[in-house]
Order: sequence, then structure tokens, then C-alpha cells
Amino acid sequence: MHDPIEIANDVELAAVANSGTGAPNDPYIIAGWNITGSPTHGIYISVTTKHFRIENCWINSSNEHGIFVDNVATGTTSIVNNTCINNGEYGKHGISLINSSFSTLTNNTCNNYYHGIFLWDSSFSTLTNNTCNSNTRSGIRLDSSGSSTLINNTCNSNERGIILSESSSSTIINNICNDNDEEGIFLWDSSFSTLTNNICNDNDEEGILLENSGSSTLINNTCNNNRWFGIFLWDSSFSTLTNNICNDNDEEGIRLDNSGSSTITNNTCNSNTRSGIFLDHSDSSTLTNNTCTNNGVGISLDNSSFSTVANNTCINNYYEGIEVSDSDSVTLTNNICNDTNFRGIILYDSDSSTLINNTCTNNGNGIDLWNSSSLIFTNNTCSNNDRFGIWLDPRCFGSTLSKNTCDRNGMTGILISGGRMGCGDPGPLTLTNNSFIDNGISLECTPIMTLINNTFVNGGLSFEAESKEQFLSCTVVNNTVNNLPLGYFENLTDYTVSDPYGQLLLINCNNTIVKNQHCSNVSIGIALYYCHDSQLVNNTCINNEDGIYLFNSSSSTLVKNTCNDNGKHGISLEHSSSSTVANNTCTNNSWWGIYLYFSKFSTIINNSFINNAFYFEIPDKSSKEEFFSFTVENNTVNGLPLGYFENLTDKTIIEPYGQLILVNCNKTIVKNQHCSNVSIGIALYYCHENQLVNNTVTNNSRQGFFLERSDYNVLSKNKVENNIENGISFSMSNYCTISSNNISTNLLNGIFIEKSDGCSISNNSIDNNKHNGIFISNSSTIVISENFITNNSRYGVEFEPISEDGTITGNSISYNHGYGIYMGFRCSNIDVFWNNFTRNNFAGRSQAFDSYWSGTTHSKNEFSYNYWDDWTTPDNDNDGFVDSSYSIEGGANNQDEYPRADLFPSTLNTTTTTSDIQTGTSTMITTPEQGAVESFEEIVQTVIAILLLVTVSSTGIILGKRVAKPYIREQLKKRKKKDTSETLRILIDMTDN
Repeated sequence: MHDPIEIANDVELAAVANSGTGAPNDPYIIAGWNITGSPTHGIYISVTTKHFRIENCWINSSNEHGIFVDNVATGTTSIVNNTCINNGEYGKHGISLINSSFSTLTNNTCNNYYHGIFLWDSSFSTLTNNTCNSNTRSGIRLDSSGSSTLINNTCNSNERGIILSESSSSTIINNICNDNDEEGIFLWDSSFSTLTNNICNDNDEEGILLENSGSSTLINNTCNNNRWFGIFLWDSSFSTLTNNICNDNDEEGIRLDNSGSSTITNNTCNSNTRSGIFLDHSDSSTLTNNTCTNNGVGISLDNSSFSTVANNTCINNYYEGIEVSDSDSVTLTNNICNDTNFRGIILYDSDSSTLINNTCTNNGNGIDLWNSSSLIFTNNTCSNNDRFGIWLDPRCFGSTLSKNTCDRNGMTGILISGGRMGCGDPGPLTLTNNSFIDNGISLECTPIMTLINNTFVNGGLSFEAESKEQFLSCTVVNNTVNNLPLGYFENLTDYTVSDPYGQLLLINCNNTIVKNQHCSNVSIGIALYYCHDSQLVNNTCINNEDGIYLFNSSSSTLVKNTCNDNGKHGISLEHSSSSTVANNTCTNNSWWGIYLYFSKFSTIINNSFINNAFYFEIPDKSSKEEFFSFTVENNTVNGLPLGYFENLTDKTIIEPYGQLILVNCNKTIVKNQHCSNVSIGIALYYCHENQLVNNTVTNNSRQGFFLERSDYNVLSKNKVENNIENGISFSMSNYCTISSNNISTNLLNGIFIEKSDGCSISNNSIDNNKHNGIFISNSSTIVISENFITNNSRYGVEFEPISEDGTITGNSISYNHGYGIYMGFRCSNIDVFWNNFTRNNFAGRSQAFDSYWSGTTHSKNEFSYNYWDDWTTPDNDNDGFVDSSYSIEGGANNQDEYPRADLFPSTLNTTTTTSDIQTGTSTMITTPEQGAVESFEEIVQTVIAILLLVTVSSTGIILGKRVAKPYIREQLKKRKKKDTSETLRILIDMTDN
């Protein structure tokens, strides 16, 4: 044990220390001393000029520094193999050097101090193999001590591992700085430094942080699993980062802010939560040969103009491979950006940039270009992406896309569209010498466009525009489609087009004849825009997206054309009134054989449909009369007549039809029809009080049944299966009844109801639909009762805004993959009672979801007396009800106060009789004899029956109130059972709507 040492000059050094070998010339050594419990410093040496060595000392100094060297002669200090331990109080350091340059510190251990090792104004020092752990602030800190060298030090579990402040031109090599509360290594105002082979993992902020420390070099550092960034440079321009590994960090792997003219090369930045490499306000930087995989974004540049991004590999990132924003004159070359969920490369608000030889495959989109003018875009490969090869915003003024390859993308090779931002003021754009296989160019906005020498194989060109002038602003020259010319004609009059073309587009051509064309495997076979009084005769359009498409082209005639196997429509007319479509053959088109949108006064006659059919659509604000403007005669569907009826009353349709469309038909019965393999099996428009009974509508490409603006209709005992969209679809069709139907395996919803009030859905089997069993939107007073709703891929029943005042009762709701019932936002006053819920949402916490209840303007949804198979005990008083409530997931914080302990019988015993569903028909309700005391279940069953009658009959509403209330009140006087009065009070309230 040795007393503390305090040396203030060479004389005291000679008196206290041992002579030799402190070198040079063998001056003094202090070695092997144990200084414990010192009230001051353990060893204090100042103002000496001789060389000395402090070695193998053990110092536990509880009040001051362990070893303190102050203002000694340059190059005279060596501190080796010492151990300094303290309690980490403010300002206490294990080893502290002030104004003592060219010192050497080797193999020391300094734990539990404020700073483990602290140098101030001690430049050109060397710190090697020191261990500085669990210090309150830093393991090693250098202030104003530039040109120092730190090698093989271990600084773990401090606030910061190593700090250099105003210590430029230092070298930091092979240090380990892990598990620190802030940074592993932090340089502030320490430019021209070199950091090599350091390991900085699992720190709570950055692995390595450089602030105002430009012209530094970082090589072969490993910075993984840090809470913020692996490496972060702030105000540190002209730096070089090479061969660093920055993986699994919670923010970015490498981030540069205000650190321009930097070089980032051969780094590996994988599995970081946000970006592999991110540059913000760091102009003129170079990023080359980096690997950035499995990040949120591979490489991201924001406000970093004049930068170069080249030869990087960015694959399997979640959002984008490379993202560039607000960065003009950026060059991206030879990057590989594959297998992202959204985009390989996205460039926005970045003018005058260049993209050359990049490869973007198997992404959501290959490359997105947004609001970035004067781009040069050449020799990029954007193929096999899920949606678009290139999405080009039409506001990319003055840009040229040339010699790019866009093959086999899921939707189109190049899409020109402003998306939700709109088209703005588009163009001009040039697309030249690009190649497309199995897709083409789609223009949803038509800028001033030049398309020259592009090659399409099994693809082509499709247009949308806001005006005729936009269509006419394009120059389309010398393009080929399937080794034939792309025919693009403008402003023709009295002209016949008969030479063969791979695709044919006509704009503002009048009194023109198009005949004998064979246009296959393109986007649109033949398209006419703003062309009037045209004739299309004897053309063949097969395996296109659309066979023949007319837009704003009235008074046209389409005769003897063959339009088969197209992805959407065989023949499509949009805003093309007074046209005639006759003697055409439309087979196996995926959507419709002939489709009319807002093309009134058209004639559809003598056409043959196989495995598709006829459909028309009229905008919501159109008048009723527009539905009667069509002439539809003598067409066949799958070898049967196309049934198109207007203005029928009190008729029965039993003759077989391939497809059935009714317009303004009332009190008509449609039964025993088999309408399959068409677009919509049976459709009703403005049809009231009809009955659709015992029909089969299966395997249709859109809907099985479709009703629009058609009230008081009954759909009963129909088979509705395997339709590509909804089995039964209602729009603006009130007080309809869907009962006793089999509705299964439809690819969207079994039943879809929107903007339709007062409908009843009862006694149906609704199963195995690929979306919901029943979907209700913006509809009130819907009653859903006694259905079997099972094994649907999403929810059993879904209510969405704004739906209210409904009743769900007596249903068996089971094995749906999501919730049995889902109440969306602003769904209110829906009563759910006496249903059986079995194994819905099996992996979740609740079989039902209720997202919203305003509590002020709307009434709360009510759940009561349901059976939940995941909540059946305890029932300690054996009253048939679980002793605690069942919680319903969602923001409404709802619950079933009285869940049943056992299954409720599925079939009601109460008898109801109606002669028909027509306004004013008398109604009978069978109730028990006077004085009888019913079971609770029987009372509820009777009220359910009353509610059903209230729903379907205008006179029944009055009758329901009159009969229900006195009957229930009489029963209340006779019974005393848990919760009966409250439950029946709720039921009475239901009849008060």
C-alpha cells in the first residue's frame, strides 16, 4: 500500500520515483504501487522535464483523478499497464493529461470514472490497448489533442465510447466501442481524421458520429445494431467512407447531413430499418459499389445535387432501391435495384438528372420519375416488375427516354400519368428507340409527346387525354407492333384504312372506313378518339386488353368484327352516342363482350356472345330516360337469346335466356334462368316489386345479380356461385329481400349492398366467399337474420360508413377467417342479438369488432344475448348466461353484457305469414294464447318476427308497433327472470324506428 503521490518539479520526481528506465536516457519509473482510498489524486505529476514511466500501479482514488499529468515536457510521459477504478463522480478521470503532448498510454484499465482517459491540449499522443468501460461520460476523450493515435482500445458501456473534440488529423484504429448510451465513437471539430477497423455495435445512438469533422476517412469499420445510425456525418464534407459494414441499425446504416463532396464506396449496409445509405443536403457526393439490401430504402438522396450514384447493388429493400428527391443534376449509372415492394428507383423534384444502364426488375414499379425536367434516361432495363416498368410524370418537361428495355411488366412498360396529383401542365416528352415485350406504353395524361422508332412485341400504345387538342399534340412515327407498322392517323376525312397494321389508332378522323385489320396481342387493337361517322368492318381483334375502343366517337358503325379473348372488353364505346354495333362476334372476353359507357341512343343488334355478354353503364346523375335510349335486339349469349326487356308489368319470364337485363320492369317474376359464364348474369335497372326465384347465376366475370335503383324486389332460392366479383350486388335499391339463397365461392363478397335502405337478408347460406360474406356500405335499417355465414376469407358481415339502424339476429356465424362481424367507422345503432358465433377470427382476441361510436350524435351499437364459443363459462347460477361480459374489439369499447352459455337454436318457431311483398298487403302474426307464459327465447323469437315484418312492409311498420308493445308488456308482468326487462326494453326500442 502506498500513499498518494504529488510531484510538482524535476527535484520531487527524482526524490519520489525510482531511477531508470523511464527512457530516453533512462530517467525515472513509478511502478507496482497500490494507492487505495486517496482523498486526492492517486498520482499527480506536473511541470517536469524528465522522462518518466508509470507502470503496473493499482489506483482507487475516490475523490480525484487516478493518474493526473499536467503541463510536463513534450514526449516525456509513458503510462503503461495501470488499473484505475473510481465511483464515476463528475470531473474525475482515470487518467488525465493536460498540455502534455507526444505522450504514450498503453494497456491501462480505467473503469467507473467520469472519463476513463482524458487528454486536453496533448497532441501527437498514442493510446494503445487501453480498456475503459462503464464510465459515466466517455471511455476515452481527447480535447484539442490533434494528430493523436488510438489503437486497439476497448471502450464499452460508457455514455460515449471515444470522443475527439477539436482534435484533427487523428488516427483511430481497431478499437471496440460497444453498448454505449450514446455513440461508440464521436468526433467533433476534428477534421482530417482516419477511422479504420473499429467495431461500434449495439450503441443507443450512433456507432460512429462525425460532426464538423470534414476531410476524414472511414475504412473497414463495423457498426451494427445501433439504435440510430451506423455511421453519421454531420457538417463533415470531403470525407471518404470505404468498406464499412453498417447492418441492422434502427434508422440508417450510413447517413450524411450537410456533408457534401464526400465519397462512399464499397460499403455494406443491410437490414437497416430506414435506409442503407442516406444523404441529406450533401451535394457533389459520390456513391459507388455499395451493397444495400433488406433496408426500408437502399440508398436515399435528399437535397443532394450534382451527386453520382453508380454500380451499387440495392436488392430486397422494402420501399425503394434508390430514392432521389430535390436533388438536381444527379447521375445514376449501372445500379442494380431489384426485388423491392414498391419501386426500384424513384426520382422526384430532381431536374437535369441522368439515368443510364440501371437494372430494375421484380419490383412493384421499375423506375418512377416525378416532376423532374430535362432528364436523360438511356439504356435502363425495367422488366418483370409487378405493375409498371417506368412510371413517368408528364411534368418531366423536356425529358428524353431512349433505348430502354421494358419487358413483361404486370400492367404496362411505360405509364405516363400524374396519378392522384393530376396531369398539371404536361410535356414535352420524347420516347425513342425503346423496346417492349408483352407490354407497351400507356398514356393516362397526354403531353406534347414524340414517339419515334419504338418496338412493341405483344404490346402497344394506349391513350387517355382531357381534350382533343392533347391527342393531337403527339408525334408518333416509325414505331412497330409485332413486326407491323403502328398505324397512327390524325385528321383524316373520307379515307379507307385497309393496309395491315399491328395496332391502329385514329384521332379526329371522320367518315373513315377501317376494314380487314388483324390486331392481336396489343393493348388496344383498334382505337378511335374523336372520330365521327366512322365504319369498322370485318376486323379481327384477339388477345388484346381491349379489342375495339371508341372514345367520343359518335354515330359510328361496327359491323362483322371478331373480338375474342381480350383481357377486358371485346368492344367498348365510351361517350360515343348514336352508334350501331351489329353482327359482331365477341367470345371469351374477360369483362364484357360489348360495353357501353354513357353512349346513349346506341343500337346493339344481331351480335353473338360466348362466355361474355352485353353491359351498359350510365353515370349516377343521369336521368331515368337515358336508360331507355338503347335498342337491343336479336343478340345471342351462349347460344340463347339475350333477354333485354323494358317497361314490363305483371309478367313472368321463364323462357331460357343466356343473359337477362330488365329496365323499368315492375311486378315481374323471373325464374328458372341459368345465366352463367357471362359478365353479369341478371341485371335490373329502375325495376320495382319483382321476384327473382330459383335462378342459377354462376361463373360470371363480374356479378351474379346486379340491381341498381330498383326497390321492393325479392331474390329467393337462387344459386349464386363462383362469380368473379360479388354474388349479389345492390346499389341504390331499397326495401329488397334476399332469402333462402345459396351464395358461395364468389371472388369478392357474397352479398354487396351500398346506398340501399330497409333491405332484409334471411335464411341464406353464405359461405366460402373470398372477401366477406355480407358487405354493407352507407345503408340503414338492414335486417340480417337466420343466415348461415361461414368460412368466408375476410369477415362474416362487414358494415362500413355510413350504416345505421340495423338488426343482426338469429344467425350462425362461424369459421370466418377474420371477425364474424365488423362495424366500421360511423356505423351506429346496429343491434346484434341472439346469434351463434363459432371460431371466427380464431387467431385474434375477439370474434367481433366495433370501431366507432360518437356517443353524442349517434346511438351506440348493441351486442346482447349472443353465444360466443370462446366465452362460455362460468355460469355459476345456471341461468344460461355467462357471469361476465364478452369484450368486443375496436375503438367503441363495446361488449356483450349477457353472453349465452350454450348455443341458441337456429330455427325460429314463431309463425309469420305474408301473401306477397307489396306495399299495403295485410300481415298476420301468430302469438301465444292469452295468459300463457312463454320462455324467454320464445318472446325474443316473436319480436324478431315482428322486426322482420317492420322491415319489408310499409303497413307492417304500424302493425308491428301496435302488436309488439302490448304483447311484450303483458309478458313482463308475468315473468321475473334475470335481465328480461332490460333486454325486452331494448327490443321494444327497436320497434320505435
